[in-house]
Amino acid sequence: TAGEVDLAIYNLVGQRVALLASGHHSAGRNEVIWNGLDLEGRPLAAGVYFYRLRYASRAAVRKLVLLP
Repeated sequence: TAGEVDLAIYNLVGQRVALLASGHHSAGRNEVIWNGLDLEGRPLAAGVYFYRLRYASRAAVRKLVLLP
């Protein structure tokens, strides 16, 4: 179903370093590609990050690895 979505990337200390999607999204499959840049457009270092996806009343946090 359609709804409000928030998809953000966090570093290991919990600081939000990138915002990939925010706002209302349509129903169905959606795709987001992260280019490895931070909120100010600078490249982030390779390493471990977390992403948090919030949709409606649900949220999921998963680990990801950014490779050079």
